[in-house]
Amino acid sequence: MSNSEQQQNMIDETKRVVSRHGITFTKPPAHVPDGIVPDGPLLGNGDLGIAIGGRPERQTFYLGKNDFWYALADSHYVKPQAGPRFLGGLDIETPALDGATYHAEQSIYEADVAGRFAIGDTALTMHSWIAATDNFLIIRLEAEGKPLNVRLRLWAMTSPECTNEQGTNENGMWVSRKFAGEHLQWTSEAVAAVRVIGDAPVAFSPDAGFVMQTPAGGQRVDFTPESGSAEFTLTPGSPVTLAVSFLTNFNTPEPIKAAPSRVAELDTDAVTALHEDHKEWWRNFWAESFVEIGDQEIEAHYYASHYYLACSSRDEKFAPGLAGNWITTDEPAWGGFYTINYNQQTTYWACYSSNHIGLTDAYDGIFLDYMDVGRVNAKKYHRCRGISYEVAIGPCGLDIAHGVYWNMQSQAVHGAVNMIMRFRSTRDCDYARKVYQYLTEVADFYEDYLWFEDGRYFIFNDSCHEAGPWAGATLSEMEHDTNPLITLAMLKLFLAGLLDISAELGTDADRREKWQHMLDHLSPYPTMEREGRTIFRLTEIGQDWVGNAAMALWPVFPCGQVGRDSSPELFKIARDTHDVKDRWLDDNHFPIYFPAAARVGVDPNKIMEELHALVERGYGDPAGSLDNRFIASRGGQLENVSGIPSAINEMLMQSYEDVVRIFPDWPADRDARFGQLRADGAFLVSSEQKGGQIQYVTIHSEKGRPCVVENPWPDCTVTIQTDGEEDQAVSGERFTLATSPGQTLTLTCAAK
Repeated sequence: MSNSEQQQNMIDETKRVVSRHGITFTKPPAHVPDGIVPDGPLLGNGDLGIAIGGRPERQTFYLGKNDFWYALADSHYVKPQAGPRFLGGLDIETPALDGATYHAEQSIYEADVAGRFAIGDTALTMHSWIAATDNFLIIRLEAEGKPLNVRLRLWAMTSPECTNEQGTNENGMWVSRKFAGEHLQWTSEAVAAVRVIGDAPVAFSPDAGFVMQTPAGGQRVDFTPESGSAEFTLTPGSPVTLAVSFLTNFNTPEPIKAAPSRVAELDTDAVTALHEDHKEWWRNFWAESFVEIGDQEIEAHYYASHYYLACSSRDEKFAPGLAGNWITTDEPAWGGFYTINYNQQTTYWACYSSNHIGLTDAYDGIFLDYMDVGRVNAKKYHRCRGISYEVAIGPCGLDIAHGVYWNMQSQAVHGAVNMIMRFRSTRDCDYARKVYQYLTEVADFYEDYLWFEDGRYFIFNDSCHEAGPWAGATLSEMEHDTNPLITLAMLKLFLAGLLDISAELGTDADRREKWQHMLDHLSPYPTMEREGRTIFRLTEIGQDWVGNAAMALWPVFPCGQVGRDSSPELFKIARDTHDVKDRWLDDNHFPIYFPAAARVGVDPNKIMEELHALVERGYGDPAGSLDNRFIASRGGQLENVSGIPSAINEMLMQSYEDVVRIFPDWPADRDARFGQLRADGAFLVSSEQKGGQIQYVTIHSEKGRPCVVENPWPDCTVTIQTDGEEDQAVSGERFTLATSPGQTLTLTCAAK
């Protein structure tokens, strides 16, 4: 089968699977706007994000964008004075629909929202999407039954810290919001412009002013936006298209000129071409992998999670923050910026196994751009070479924390974990060269920071948890923390990965002996007794345990340093730690606890049961599913998109110990199949379990590396076809397959 035929097969397969998981809304969303990710229909293209709220007679499209940041010069992490802000919104007012029924369908597969609002013999249909390949929001309006009078309001958020402008011309209207001044680290300006495409006469005018509300300080606060308006009559059979352009000064030097100019160039043919490009991008995205697990609820959340990350993470300079790009208030939860002692990293963990590698480019960008600040920090706060990062950073090297560590010194190596995960799963040497300087400067820091004594390396003054009352201890108490479990696990992953990359690139051969010595002589994982079992302790000296969160499981997931190939004693400690932790319901670390369960062999039926319990909880619980299938929690937002995909992927296929395991923790009585999940070593793996039996395993080798496979049929001779031709048979509990770049191997059970 040719590559084009294989691609078309994946497109057809994923369309069938993904398209059945649309989201239906039968009532207006209750939490738009909100400080957390809103619960209404959401759209995005990786930069621009739109949350739709309001009742039928007044639909509001809230405009968010990853690169619109407020950056106060003396900002401090404990005060959200630097972070993403929102521009404003577009209101579509149809007074005749007061009291109308509400119905909206959010398509995950085609990334659009179709709404219909009806009262009596009058209805409005609304089809909206954000172009995947450009920053345009497109909304098609059509009346049914009787004509509808429509009023558009394009408005910008106002506040004492910003300036606003608005204007109209024969092609439409525009609004702007701008933060500028010597008290800021940079100037931020955002402009939105709208054009009405259709036959209906349109009257544009400045707006007389009206009152909106946004969440602030825990309550709803009134403000008067800067706005313009347009009025027209929507006649049945004569649809109207609204085109909105949204630009910032990071897109163009003069967005206040560019946004109206760009939207004025759009006509019906241009919108049609834009929509075809949009649909093609999403078709190809979904065709990168699939799972089909016979559980419609969990499968639906699996794909919704991937959808939301694809909607929010495609700008290599401006990754989404804690709340994604659906910013509907100036006070998003936790400031909305990048916290890099867990949240930012977690967001992307499922991308590697799900084969959505391109979404992780945005992650790498923020860490690479912060290196100049990191070098200053290492010298200033630690008297070390290399780089050191605080608990929170901004994009493009924006320093928003100014030395606030909360006694966690490990943020830079936190950042390296995802880079090592990406390299191990892709073996992409061009990518390795891109991040290699970052990795070596992390190594520089730890060469200086670690203390070698009595045959092992110690990590002093470093905690597993943020120092503060929420951790049960003060900063002064936690300054004595020694050998934190998380840092030890990350350093084991990091040093092994750095040695691998250095050898692959043929660089720094003279440094490998030191790195190997550090890896071989790191202090062992601290342990303790709890509930009659030996489990992991958070530090060797200092904090021992935290009731919430799953920090004690980092050696298992994401670091993959404890698993099925570990000693029975160490594996039992990991399994007992998982059981004693008992955090199926957690407001912060569910993306760790569930995939770790699959790696330590928890009953898969229990995992599925708890996943169902999670998604059946709603808004306001410690963690639960919103009406749009976004998993929200009190302790975090966007990072939760990795939780269900990581758990399901680990149940279906594991490779973290360089051994491919097929259905390692999946219920024997549940049929399931998956296509092109990515395994370490640059392999794309597909398989199916039916009637309790694995039917086949297909392994596509991208780089031609040896592939170690745990025999899916331990008592069976395995026949291997290479590119469709049978050429060998193997047996045993584990075997190694020689591969060539681009080769596809198909494994089946021949005989017992």
